[in-house]
Formats: sequence, C-alpha cells, structure tokens
Amino acid sequence: MDDVISRFRAVTEAADVDGLMGLLDPAAELFSPIFGSFVIRGERDIRTLFDAVYGSIKGLTWVDQVSDDRVALLRG
Repeated sequence: MDDVISRFRAVTEAADVDGLMGLLDPAAELFSPIFGSFVIRGERDIRTLFDAVYGSIKGLTWVDQVSDDRVALLRG
C-alpha cells in the first residue's frame, strides 16, 4: 500500500490528472465528502471533477501521513 500512497502523493502534488486516473479502477466511484448522497461514477465524470479540482489548486503539499495496512490519511 505504501507504493500506491507514494504515487498518489506525487501525482496529486504535481496536479497530474492522468497519473491520478491511472491509480483508479475504471469502475471507481467517488462519494462526495460535501454532499453525502452524491456519487460520481465513471472515468469520464471523475476525470472532469479532478481536472476542475487540480486545475484550481496551486502548491498542494502533503505534510502528514498516518496509515496502516488498510487505510491512509493525508493532511495537506
């Protein structure tokens, strides 16, 4: 899991949406942290969201990480 987290950190800090999409399963679903019942499904829709998010965030740096074999939490 550490390899995936390291790759996630690198691609998100670089705003590399292609790299981020390469980490996801094609059938991934993203449950909105803002709207609890809102789910974004499918590669096209998830990419659209990530393009908007990472197109507007500048200078993202992850500063802390807590993880075990199952779950990771990053703070930026």
